Amino acid sequence: MSVSFHIGNLPNQSVQHALEMGRRSEELGFDGLWVADSHSVMRDAYAILAVLATQTSTLKLATGVTHTVTRHPAVLANSWATLQELSEGRAICGIGVGESAVHNLGLKPERLAVFEEKLGVIRALLNGETVEYEGKEIQMPWSTSPVPLIMASSGPRSLQLA
Repeated sequence: MSVSFHIGNLPNQSVQHALEMGRRSEELGFDGLWVADSHSVMRDAYAILAVLATQTSTLKLATGVTHTVTRHPAVLANSWATLQELSEGRAICGIGVGESAVHNLGLKPERLAVFEEKLGVIRALLNGETVEYEGKEIQMPWSTSPVPLIMASSGPRSLQLA
């Protein structure tokens, strides 16, 4: 068994603070940085992760966590494939049903059955497969480096899916 040490960001931190935290975390030997994807509470996770990918070389870069409520699965897969390429294989997709991130917008977390379907679409696209979603065939043939997906869980049903 191996142990790794990761750090996360907090609400109200400036972009500059998040970037400095990433650079400093790498200097201190942390394995990864998880950036929250919570609209209206945090800065944009994907913008921060993209910049960190260019300013660090060993730090794993993850969302803690993203969700499928406000982003189409193909958009998420595209963002992750791009981040994986930009970071040269250091991306980790922390993903869940939404919970507090969507409550802030007056939305409800994803139903587990819908989340499971969207997660399958994301996985397939990240693996360069063609997938049908909502009657449309989608593919990202340029996506060649799989992105690890780590699922957040807050209950027994989602834990079983994870």
